[in-house]
Amino acid sequence: MIKKLALGLLAIALLTPAAHLFGAAGIFGTDIGLKSNLINAGDNTFFEADLLGDGRHAPIASANVTLPVDLNTTGFNGLNLGSFNPGAGDTLTFIGGEALTFKNTGTDVTGTFINYSIDGGGFTGFGLAFNEDNVNATTGDQRWANTDQTTNLLTGLAPGPHTLAFFTSGTTNSVDSPPEIFDSNGGANYTATFTVVPEPATILLVGPTMLAGLFYIRRRRS
Repeated sequence: MIKKLALGLLAIALLTPAAHLFGAAGIFGTDIGLKSNLINAGDNTFFEADLLGDGRHAPIASANVTLPVDLNTTGFNGLNLGSFNPGAGDTLTFIGGEALTFKNTGTDVTGTFINYSIDGGGFTGFGLAFNEDNVNATTGDQRWANTDQTTNLLTGLAPGPHTLAFFTSGTTNSVDSPPEIFDSNGGANYTATFTVVPEPATILLVGPTMLAGLFYIRRRRS
């Protein structure tokens, strides 16, 4: 009987995330919210960094979240977001994102933040709004989410390849838990790449300049 009970407890442990069993608080799911005319027909999209394989990433409508929100479940880390031409009206807009948190015992998660950076520059932090309690009927699991931001990430970027990195963080009441919690891909952050292509006007200027240079070289050789 004791052996059967031990095996049963082991099975439960294997089915339950270790952090949920032994941690007082943490972030077990995160994604970044992006919107672009070239992605999902311009719909709000959450790019999942932690692939949970179920609907816990799907937020509910609130003052800070406008549905529908498409879920990109291929994984943000290492993704190529594509090529964007700002001169043709292309945008890549940061709309917010999401953090899924858990808490045990007397610990409380008091807030969460998404922090993003372009090309290794300083991180911009943004506080996420509370979205739902007891997510997926799991006591203590909470969702924090926003889709109401309007920062165009392409603004001021030169033509060429770029990297978008992000991580999420949170604060707690420090009961049985550190005052800050993180989901940062083990400190490496979650990253994806994209490319800014030259505006048509720039291409038109470069073309005649190159032709003029070739003409000058040919005249000197002759």
